Amino acid sequence: MRGFCKRWTQLICAAALALSTLNAVAAEPFLPLYANINSKTVGAPIGIGGAALGEPTTLGNLTTVVTQAAPGRRFVRVSNDLSSTTARRLRWQLLDNVNVTQGVLTWSIDFTPTARDSYSILVREATTSASSFVTLSFTGAGSFGASDQNGVITVAPLTYAANARLHVVLRMDLDAATSDVLINGEVLYAGRAHGVVGVGVGSLWIGYAANSGGNAFALDNVQAIHEQRHPVVLDADLEDRPLNMPIGVGGAALGEPILADVGLATEVVSDGAGGRVLKYASTDTATARGLTWQWLSNIEARTGQVVVGLDVRFPQRDQYIFALRESGSNAHDFLSLRTQDDGGLRVFDNNGNLLAQEASYVGGRTYRLRMAFDMDSGTYDVLFDDVVLVAARAHGITNGRGIGRLLTMVSNGAAINMSVNIDNLQVEVSDALELLSPVFRNGFE
Repeated sequence: MRGFCKRWTQLICAAALALSTLNAVAAEPFLPLYANINSKTVGAPIGIGGAALGEPTTLGNLTTVVTQAAPGRRFVRVSNDLSSTTARRLRWQLLDNVNVTQGVLTWSIDFTPTARDSYSILVREATTSASSFVTLSFTGAGSFGASDQNGVITVAPLTYAANARLHVVLRMDLDAATSDVLINGEVLYAGRAHGVVGVGVGSLWIGYAANSGGNAFALDNVQAIHEQRHPVVLDADLEDRPLNMPIGVGGAALGEPILADVGLATEVVSDGAGGRVLKYASTDTATARGLTWQWLSNIEARTGQVVVGLDVRFPQRDQYIFALRESGSNAHDFLSLRTQDDGGLRVFDNNGNLLAQEASYVGGRTYRLRMAFDMDSGTYDVLFDDVVLVAARAHGITNGRGIGRLLTMVSNGAAINMSVNIDNLQVEVSDALELLSPVFRNGFE
């Protein structure tokens, strides 16, 4: 009973923050901007059709050319003709040109400068640029600077070089009113109170500061991820689980699966950094074997948003499965993400299958997997770390069934006794309060 109370308290606390905005703010897209340059015409300028077309809304008097790096891989080459010494930037906005006012909005881009120059990246409100959430500056000496509405920001001494790709991440926590910036995974600064009040984040500006040298840069993978705070209907963080013991099958109220297949060995182990992870391995891969997880009160989400996130570490490249199904059975294939032993990732659903072209995986590294469903539109997004595998894909289930379980599996034919590690498994359902049984619903309220 004590374990139940502790787990249930965690679930209530995780949901409480969601409830403050749940009724006041409609659910917004998980991926409100995804610019897949690979779909654009080589040799043509990028369009200005906005987020619905994966394009900016203005070019800021800059020259853009879609360029092919390799078959199937394209980027935008941006240059400045220096006919003016003023700042010039491309402006990217979110779907429907909205301002995001709650949750966490993360912008990320791949930016490759051809030289050290005075480039800049700005995070602002939609349409205009009066509110400085972040101003990230590149200097001609190869260093970075930053500022916001509160003034100059002290940054780490990171540097950049010509013709070296920079993966730039700008993370905006709208509830805490703070920002973080990372360059190639290294923290430039974190937890900075930006000082903007009364307006949300809605645009990303990329280009040149005033009096730049006009050196060209390459731009790719421009995207925004909006993580809202919905009621949590499954939270398996494992930190209260006994070490060196199998996981129980008490269901979501205990942060556990409801079923572990015969022939699947499980154990809660140390992650080597003070935390705990769940490892599982198949002792007989003649058939697929795995864990079945369901949501609180065995609800099935048929409307609103469903967001599933977990950390996963593979022992080696092999055949593993993460699948979303209806509550109580496995007849409806909303999504099956399958890893391949050549490092590829393949997505299956009721509409068929596709090979994810943008990403691969390796053994021995931890990845964050996020699967976000818009049940009203019948579409979903999949991100592997922050690489988009699928954007707004229709899953093809049209008979009214919804999502109510996750399968984490070792496929048939995979290596025997190779342990997969998972952690921080969390499922959020925007319409949970309408679906939960009274005992659970009263706990949330």
